[in-house]
Amino acid sequence: MPTLVLAGHGDASLSEDRAAALAAAMPAATVRRRPGFSHFCHAEQPGDVGADIAGFLDGLTALPATTPLATTLLTTEE
Repeated sequence: MPTLVLAGHGDASLSEDRAAALAAAMPAATVRRRPGFSHFCHAEQPGDVGADIAGFLDGLTALPATTPLATTLLTTEE
């Protein structure tokens, strides 16, 4: 699952090491660090956070609405 982890140099709750460990535990994670971000960057810098989220979402590719397995399960008659 693609995940965006926002972290800042001023965030004592999510140090650089903890952000890296979090990303390592989630293979599809992207860590975005900004010098001015704190733990409440979403409230303090909503424009920057919004831009980071929009850029992250723009970079994602859509998954098909159904997978071959789901299609097979839905259309197989007994």
